[in-house]
Amino acid sequence: MGRNWKRAQPHGPAPRQFLTRQLFFRWIKQTLKIKHFLGTSENAVRIQIAVALIAFLLLRLAYAAQTAVEGLLAFTRLVRANLMHRRPIDRLLNPPPPIIKDQRPLPSGNFEGRLA
Repeated sequence: MGRNWKRAQPHGPAPRQFLTRQLFFRWIKQTLKIKHFLGTSENAVRIQIAVALIAFLLLRLAYAAQTAVEGLLAFTRLVRANLMHRRPIDRLLNPPPPIIKDQRPLPSGNFEGRLA
C-alpha cells in the first residue's frame, strides 16, 4: 500500500502551480463577477482582469469614502444606475434636478436667406 500511495502523490512544482492558478481564476470570477472572458488570447484575458480589478478597487474606495449608503451591493447598484451622470457620490440618492426647457415661443416667419 505504501508503494502505490507514493506513486499517486503529485510531486514537483507543476501540480502546485496548477492548483494556484485554478484558485486564482476562481477568486477572480467570483469576486470580480467575470462570467466569461471576452478575449481568447493571453493579453486579452490579462487586460480584462486588470480592468475588472481597477473597477473593483475604485468601487471599494468610493464605498469606504461615503456614508450615505449602508451596503456595498446597494452602493454598487446605485453607482451602476448613475454611472453616466456627473454628480457627487453623496448626492446620488437624491433625484437629479429637473431639466428646465426654454419656455420662450419660437419666432415665426421665413428665415431662409438671412444670417444670424
